[in-house]
Amino acid sequence: MDALVPSTCKLCRFVLETAGDRSVVEPADVQPDVLIEDDHWIVALNENQAMLGRVYLVLKRHETDVTALTSTEQSSLWGLVARTKLALDSVVAPDHYNYMFLMNVVGHAHFHIYPRYRSARTFSGVEFSDDQWGGHYDPAAARRLENETQTALVRALVERLRA
Repeated sequence: MDALVPSTCKLCRFVLETAGDRSVVEPADVQPDVLIEDDHWIVALNENQAMLGRVYLVLKRHETDVTALTSTEQSSLWGLVARTKLALDSVVAPDHYNYMFLMNVVGHAHFHIYPRYRSARTFSGVEFSDDQWGGHYDPAAARRLENETQTALVRALVERLRA
């Protein structure tokens, strides 16, 4: 792993922690659940599940400009996005997806997959609804899952991603 800056970037710390280096993790860091990874990207379940199945992919090197991704990183990204979408289709059956490179809060290259739902979904006995269906998602919406629901979602997605 090259060019990581854990002193200033929480996603660099996440990459290092995923590789086994817990010495860089700060107490305020939330370490998301890793679903799958390859040589270039980590796919993680977003800790904010205001929208069921929200995930993001984190580049394993520090880059602030997505146009500077190598062709191998780009190919890897799109392959993982396709695999992740198929897993989400199978596990939570969204009606639509928003795909985003935002990088407003954390400048490290990462890509969001934000499932959208025309009607409510129930997963592991918990109901989820998309009150903004047909419009822009609510960036302020926040929802943390209970541990058993989080674990069930992680297991279901990992099973599909690794199949």
